[in-house]
Amino acid sequence: MSDHKNTYIAVSFLQSAAWAEFQTELLGKKTVRIDTENLSGRVIRASVGYGNYYAYTPHGPSGNYTQASLAAFTHAVRENQELRKSFFLRIEPFFRFSAPLSDMLKDAGFTKVNNVQPEETIVLDLLEEEDALLKHMEHNTRYSIRAAARRGVSVTAFSASDAVSKNAFREFWGMFLETNMRHRLRFYPEAYYRGVCALNGDCFSKTYIAYHGNTAVAAAVIVFFRGRATYLYASSRSGFGNLNAPTLLLWSAILDAKKMGYTSFDFWGASDTKKEWARVTAFKKSFGGTPVRYMGSWDYVYNKPKYIAYTMLKKIL
Repeated sequence: MSDHKNTYIAVSFLQSAAWAEFQTELLGKKTVRIDTENLSGRVIRASVGYGNYYAYTPHGPSGNYTQASLAAFTHAVRENQELRKSFFLRIEPFFRFSAPLSDMLKDAGFTKVNNVQPEETIVLDLLEEEDALLKHMEHNTRYSIRAAARRGVSVTAFSASDAVSKNAFREFWGMFLETNMRHRLRFYPEAYYRGVCALNGDCFSKTYIAYHGNTAVAAAVIVFFRGRATYLYASSRSGFGNLNAPTLLLWSAILDAKKMGYTSFDFWGASDTKKEWARVTAFKKSFGGTPVRYMGSWDYVYNKPKYIAYTMLKKIL
C-alpha cells in the first residue's frame, strides 16, 4: 500500500514538550521521545499496577505512515530501555479518518480499541474574517453573544502565570467542581487542572473568566500549540443561565486566538452519536465549524497473555 500523507492534520498539543513535562513532573509518568526515520512521537509509560505498564502515544506518532514505518516504530518502542517491558503499544494517528489508513493499521498488526481522546470534534477555521465567523453561527448564538454583553457580562483572559497568582484558577476550579458534581461527571484531582492552567512553553494555556459585576459566572481553559487553539475545559455557575455568559466567553476566546495568529480552533469533542454529549455538542455546533473525525486509538500487542488479562479486567471494572 502507498504511504499516507494526504489527511495529516498537525502535531497535537499532547505531543508538545510542555505537555510531556506536565505528565512527568506533576503526574509522575515517564515520557520518552521515540524518533525513527519516518515516524516520531512522545511515548508515555502508562502504569496499570503491579509493575505492569504499556506504551501510549497520545495523538501520535507523527510523520509518514507506511507498513514499514509502523513496523520500525513498534520495534523502536520495544527496544527502548525505558519502554521495553511494555506489554502493548497504543497509538492515536492525528489524521482525519480514512479507510485506507485503517486498513494499513490492521495489516500492520494494530487493532482498533475504544478511544482515549475524543475521536470526533468540530474545528473552526480562524483564517476567516470575523464577520464570516459570525455569519456561519446559528442565529441564537449570535443573539446570545450580543445579549450577554448587553446584560453586563465581561470576559477577562489570564495567562498561565496569572491564572494562579490572580485567583483565576480558584474561580475556575470552584465552578468546574460545581459543574461536574451537578452533571455527575468524573474528573481528575484539583492538582491536575492547576497544572493544565499553568502550562507554559511550546504549549501554553489561558484561563478565561466571564464576570457579571464582580461575580465569576463562567470559565474556560484554552490550550495553544502550533497554530491550533483547543477548548479543553469549561464550567459555569448555576442560576445565571439567563446571562448567556458561556456563549460570550467562548466567542471572546475564539477572537483572542484569531488575534494571536492562530489558524484553527478545536472544540475538543462533539458527537451526534453520543447521547450523553447531546447538549454540549449542540452548543459547540452552534458556532459553526467543520465536523472532524480522527483515526482514534489503536493497539499493537507485544505480550498477548498479559494483554488478554488486561482487557478482561477492564471489562469487569
